[in-house]
Amino acid sequence: MKRHGASLVGAFGLLFVAGWIGIPFYSLGILSLAPKDAPAVGLGLPSGLSLNHYAEVLSGVQGLWPYVANSIIASGAATLLALAVALPCAYGLSRLQRSAVARTLYLGVFVLRMLPPITLVIPFFVFMSGAHLLDTRTGLVGALLAQLLPLAIWISKTFFDGVPISIDEAARIDGATPWQVFVLVALPIVAAGTAVTAVLTFLTAYIDYVFAATLTNDHAMTLPVYIAGFKTEYRFYVGDMLAATVIGTLPMLVLFLFVQRHMKRMALAGIH
Repeated sequence: MKRHGASLVGAFGLLFVAGWIGIPFYSLGILSLAPKDAPAVGLGLPSGLSLNHYAEVLSGVQGLWPYVANSIIASGAATLLALAVALPCAYGLSRLQRSAVARTLYLGVFVLRMLPPITLVIPFFVFMSGAHLLDTRTGLVGALLAQLLPLAIWISKTFFDGVPISIDEAARIDGATPWQVFVLVALPIVAAGTAVTAVLTFLTAYIDYVFAATLTNDHAMTLPVYIAGFKTEYRFYVGDMLAATVIGTLPMLVLFLFVQRHMKRMALAGIH
């Protein structure tokens, strides 16, 4: 009887979660397919379905492709740079975690991870303005690194912590240098974790709005800023906005499907 009750509660819980997640996606899809200039219908069905909004954002004068390209290029470059710095740093923090200096550095990384990005906007704006890097992908990548590095270090260290130190010691006995131990032994073991770290880091950069809205204007504008531009002072272009949102979400869904089998390890490790 108790088991039946628990199963019933679990079923209701799953149904609630599915509805809570599914309803926004349903509304997103329906409104993006509504005919042009049709009133918003909420959860109801529109009078007809149309691909006009998708045609507008895909082939219109203000099409979204340049902004998708900016998002992918800036996010990809920032992710690669973040991993290049974060992986050796995370490995070192993992192996030296008994050191007071390493614990202090890791605490500093954790504090930076909790720092709201909005607090860094003005310093970066002043610096990028002086360096003539406003509205450039280079300037945006530099700003995104401040947000991505703590995240990449935090996640990567969890995976390196799962690699026994005895493996490193065995490699050193065989004559490997510390760098060879890191590159040839530790990195291959945490390859799946590195992929997860890369995807989460990329997604964090891809959906960033604060830095992109402040440091870019036209040439380096990213997709989130482009989507926000459908709300003007006089009109809210709901259908076009949601069509652009659906298209912009597809790269994130593909990346998630690529690493979903590795997410269980992150959940067990307490990464959110």
